[in-house]
Amino acid sequence: MYVTKFRFPFCRSSHRLSCFVIDAETIVFDDAGGGNLLGGLVIGALHKGCYESRIIDAPWFSAGRGIHAMISATVVRMVFSAGSPSNVVLCRSNLFDACAHDLADLGFFVTRESIIGFLQEKIEENFLEHLVSLGLPSHIMTMMPTLDNKGRSYRHLNEFCASYVLAHPKSRLDEAKTHSVMFRQLQAADVERHFLSKIRGRKRRCIECGEHIVGGAYRCEGAGRIFYVHQGCAKWEE
Repeated sequence: MYVTKFRFPFCRSSHRLSCFVIDAETIVFDDAGGGNLLGGLVIGALHKGCYESRIIDAPWFSAGRGIHAMISATVVRMVFSAGSPSNVVLCRSNLFDACAHDLADLGFFVTRESIIGFLQEKIEENFLEHLVSLGLPSHIMTMMPTLDNKGRSYRHLNEFCASYVLAHPKSRLDEAKTHSVMFRQLQAADVERHFLSKIRGRKRRCIECGEHIVGGAYRCEGAGRIFYVHQGCAKWEE
């Protein structure tokens, strides 16, 4: 049974919600990956101590408002599959705005919060696993954000993904969100590659394997980015 739609279902409260303290009639949603160049969007939910997630693939981000409809449909299905708990807590991302309206129209009590704790950590981990499943190197799992450096971690991951795409754009642009400015920059970029028998200065890591470069490697430059690739890791030579 649904509760009556409450008067201000879309207010954005200023405090953060720890996902360790939610009751049986509350389901909490968060997302990860919407702002990243590569991959889709992971939507995660926590209800009665149980976590589940769904992935919305990257092509939906080129569908205009269609991505909001897809997110809403996904969340609504997850709410019903959880037994229709009365209270739905959505993170404050604007990707959930249409979803908040739809849930309220269905009679759910909807609030918006900043999510921290287990749910946020789990969904960020799922997003990195999703990127690995798309072919990104497993060492990106070390880029898991922490509470005190989330903004920097997200930017670092996005820049890594941009360099990763430039290392072999012919195939990797297919996994990118095409609506972004960064996508258009990478699509138009000319990548220059120069083999260096010795890398001078600070230690560099190969964009492919993540290991430090000891001997020679390719210095690659494009779209205002510089990165390095072991000769043995160079995909364009396959």
